[in-house]
Order: sequence, then structure tokens, then C-alpha cells
Amino acid sequence: MKSWVVVTENGDHGVAAHFGGQALALAQLDMLEPAPGLVIVALGLDEQGVLALCRGIRMRPEPRCYLAPIVAVDRYLPQRPELASTVDLLLESPLSSAATQTEIERVADPILHAIDGLPEVGRDANVGAKVLRYLWSRNLELVPQPSSGNVRGYVYPPVEPFFDRSDESAFQVLDFLEAEHLVRGEFVDHVHLCHFCGSAFLNFVETCPQCEGKDLERDDLVHHFPCGYMGNSREFGGDGRDKICPKCGERLRGLGTDYDKPSLVYSCRSCRHVFQEPEIATLCYNCRRPGRPEDLVERDVKRYALTALGEHSAVHGLDALFHRLLDERLHLVDMETFKLFLQVEAARIRRYKISTSTVALLELPGLQHLYARFGSRAREVFGEFASILKGVLRMTDIVASLSDTAFLILLVETPSEGAEVAMRRLREEAGRVFADEAEVAATLRTKIVPVDPEADPESCIEALLA
Repeated sequence: MKSWVVVTENGDHGVAAHFGGQALALAQLDMLEPAPGLVIVALGLDEQGVLALCRGIRMRPEPRCYLAPIVAVDRYLPQRPELASTVDLLLESPLSSAATQTEIERVADPILHAIDGLPEVGRDANVGAKVLRYLWSRNLELVPQPSSGNVRGYVYPPVEPFFDRSDESAFQVLDFLEAEHLVRGEFVDHVHLCHFCGSAFLNFVETCPQCEGKDLERDDLVHHFPCGYMGNSREFGGDGRDKICPKCGERLRGLGTDYDKPSLVYSCRSCRHVFQEPEIATLCYNCRRPGRPEDLVERDVKRYALTALGEHSAVHGLDALFHRLLDERLHLVDMETFKLFLQVEAARIRRYKISTSTVALLELPGLQHLYARFGSRAREVFGEFASILKGVLRMTDIVASLSDTAFLILLVETPSEGAEVAMRRLREEAGRVFADEAEVAATLRTKIVPVDPEADPESCIEALLA
């Protein structure tokens, strides 16, 4: 059974009633409930309204929301490939027609069947996991399209709404998924990007090698065979048969007969320098910064399809990379084991009364956004931070995972002062590793509480989370 939600500019209840569904205004998308069989119908929205709707839906964390089929119905919407690829179906015919409803069901039913096959998951915070599930639910191959709307010059319309900025985020997430063998990339194009801002919109300018001026005059270099004189075309004057050699005074008979044009010659109007090989400079239209071609960033643009591993991860979930790397280096324990260690440590302190231990909370809520920032470098960066955490802790310390971005640490035989020194060092190292992502490093949160020998483990953990 379908749960129809009709989204209009002002929330037209009359149209929604035709389907027995819910009406929402475009500004009310946060009220959308992740119901089974959810189908979103955009009615009467202009192009920007449809794109805003797609972004509002795809940015939701609930699979039944962000995977929901989106249908745009309006005969005035432009039939652009980019827009048609962003929604699941773009229709011109009236919403009330039987043909329209049949077409909607033809597209929506396979998607809803795929969503029903997913294990019950409350929320997906990892944008990489969301992209995998989107591609899987549509059996979709992701094909790049040239676009002036993105600084990179290319977009992937179906997944662009998963990102809140029109920048390199989609490219970086796809790089990460390919590096983890979850998608397979196939070459489409090769682009050159500004090394300051990553823009593909560049101007290539010939400049004077002496003064770097751009005001150049270009002319043919003429070589007169009989006397061997070489000079620019203007020195020979006239045109065609009227050209006369300034050295020997002979009239030039024909190109290839008694003269040729071996190359071009340039003269700078600013400094009068004459040369044959100009320097090439670049100017970025986005950040307005000059540069050189050798400094440009080169990138392959690819089309992507899910691998068998990607399909499995789409259905059963994508293990968080940072969590996996921590487990490799620190051998994470589950929460029940952690509570048992905590209970034993409390009993030891209560019995011998000669030392204290501390429990710490480490949270990095901005970690999920780094998949979109670092792309294929995510493993390297996360691995470095995981190694730092291992270096700060000792073999006797116990680490457990609360979530993909939150961890509990039992610092054995460590008083609160010593634990604070360790956490401060960790924050400083995070600031170094994530130096280019200051907002992520700033969100790193640590909190410590001493192990209370009289309290149960649940009370100690609750004190940390409070």
C-alpha cells in the first residue's frame, strides 16, 4: 500500500485527497513521516522548487524518506536531462489521468519493493551508505553530465541532492566508495582544475615571457628560400604575389615555391619584446586567481556502477571506516564486555583503595562529513588519527564503541588529572590531523569521570553521557 504525499508551493489538500494521501507545502518537508510505501509527488513546482524538494528529501536520514520515489508533474517544467535524472519520473500529463498514475506505479513499485527488502534501520548518518542504497534501490549506473552549475564542470544529478553544497562533495564520496571497492569506476573524461578552489572554469592566456603582458600581436614567420631571410609577414608587406623580400628586393612568387611559413612570431605591445614561444598562464573564473598550467589539479571523471561488495553493503549496511580502523588498532570490545571490565575495575578499587581509574567519552560528531571532504584519502587520514589514539592510550586501557562516532575508554590506573592530559593531547593531535577541516576538529568532544567504586557501570556511563 502506498503513502502518497503531494508537495505543492502552498500545500493543496484537494489534490492530495484524490490519492487519499497527505498534502505538504514545500516549506513543510521536515513534517514528512517515514511511512512504508512513501511516494513523493511534486506538483506545480518550478525547476528550483523541484530541486529544493529533492534536496530536502534526500538529506533526511531515514531510509524510507531519502530513498522514497520522487515524481515531478508539470507540463511547464523544462525537459532537461539533468532535471529528469534528479527525480525518478518527470511527467507532463495531468496528475488525475489514469495513464499518469499507471506510469508512477511502474517506476515507484520496484523502488518501494527494494526499500521493503532492507533491514529495519532507524537512521543513516553516513552519506556514502545513503548513496550506495540509492544506487542499489534504482539499479542505477551513475553517469556524469557536463554542467555550469558546479565548479567542477560535471555533476551526478541523481545523487547531488544528498549534498548540501554544489562543490566537490559528490566526487569525494564516489572516490571513497571506489577506493573501498564498493563501486567500479569507468573513465569518461579528464579535466584540469584550479589548484586554489577546484574550479574547472579556467581561461588559458598567452603571455609575454619578458614582462608577462597579455597584449600580444601574432604574425606568421616568413622564410625566403633564395636569400635565406626570415622575418615576420609584415616586413614583406602586401599580400600574396605583392610580398617583397626586405633583404634582396625579390617579389615572392608563391607559398612553398620560394618561401614558407615555418611558425608564428609574437610581439608584445607592452615591452616590444619579439618571441616565438609565449608563456601560458591561467585565470580561474571562480576565485580570480592566476596560475600556471603545470600547477593545475588533474582529475578523471568517471561513471560508476555498484560492485557485488557494494550491493551487499547497500543491503546489510556500510561499516564505518573509522570504526573499522580503530578496531584493527585497538581491538574494540562490545558494550557488555566494557561494562564487565568497568565493574571489575570498580571492585578492585573498592577492595585495595590504593589507586583510581577514569572513564572517558570521545565524540567526533563531524566525522561523517569527512567522507565527502577526503574522498579516497579518508582511509589515510582516519588511519593516522586512529594511530594517534593508539599512541595516547596504553595496552591496559579498554575501548568500546557507543556509535560510529562515539567511543568509551576505560583508563586503568589513571587519575582524572592524567586522563585530562591524555584527552588534551588527543584534541591537539586532532587539530593537527584535521587542520584543513577546523570545524570538524572543533566538534571533537571529550569528557571524563572517575570510576566510582560504589556505583554500577550503567550509572558511570550515564554520568558521561549527561
